[in-house]
Amino acid sequence: MDNTLTHVSYGGITNTNDALETVRTQMLTSQNGDRPNAENVVIVLSDGRSNDKIDTIREATRLHAVSKDVISIVIGSGFDAQELQAIATDRHHVFDVHTYSSLNTIIAQLMQVICNQ
Repeated sequence: MDNTLTHVSYGGITNTNDALETVRTQMLTSQNGDRPNAENVVIVLSDGRSNDKIDTIREATRLHAVSKDVISIVIGSGFDAQELQAIATDRHHVFDVHTYSSLNTIIAQLMQVICNQ
């Protein structure tokens, strides 16, 4: 499992599609340390809807081709359930928490999803 962390922020704009594309085209590449014999796990944290749902879903589909585990975590209440479901590998890879400080409440569930394929 690669332990790579990226944070894409545009000052309040939620360009989830750009973040997913960056992970796929720049981070999960052999030039940046991706190992062909290690499974990739991508965790997407979001506090709202993306600005471009169609492009986000398109990029999520492309990302699924290079990472069999994509986990969506939404923080707060302003989210689009269909979009989060499309980003995630499946419904078991979608989590929601009310605040950033409550992320620690889902660690055991995340580890189970990541480690018990």
